[in-house]
Amino acid sequence: SSQSFRTMPSFLDKLKRLEIVEVPGLDQLPANATYLRNLMTTLKMGAMLLIPFRHDKTTVGYLAFAFPTANPRWSNDIMALFKIISEVLTDIFELKSTSQSLDTQTRLFTSLMDNIPDHIYFKDLKGRFINGNRALYARHGMLKLEDLVGKTDLDFLSDSAARLGSADEK
Repeated sequence: SSQSFRTMPSFLDKLKRLEIVEVPGLDQLPANATYLRNLMTTLKMGAMLLIPFRHDKTTVGYLAFAFPTANPRWSNDIMALFKIISEVLTDIFELKSTSQSLDTQTRLFTSLMDNIPDHIYFKDLKGRFINGNRALYARHGMLKLEDLVGKTDLDFLSDSAARLGSADEK
């Protein structure tokens, strides 16, 4: 946690800059790194790598890799792989945030549409309903939007009325 790094500003600064923090061994820790020293001793860790990840341009956490021996040799390829892991974790958090934001916007949009008494709908280029409000699908005796999706005017109107409506929409 960031609490454990408050006594080690250089570690925290590196994590904030999205840099990997290498802890090659207990003897390499700063004197004031009591928490990390106790953690590594208790869990019998010889070394650690801390790989940060971000959300909304702020470092929110890190993935820790613990090694049983001190001073492991991390090749440039391994370090590059860990950097990629950091970037992937960051992307995952950004995608999750975007998805949550989209879900919120969708719920707000649906709530707005469903509380308007006018008939509102969206159709694809083939004239099939892809979305509509509650007033529209309730008018046609449906209980939920899914019952409307994929249908055309031909499912609700006479052939001549449906063709007229279709011509107007084009």
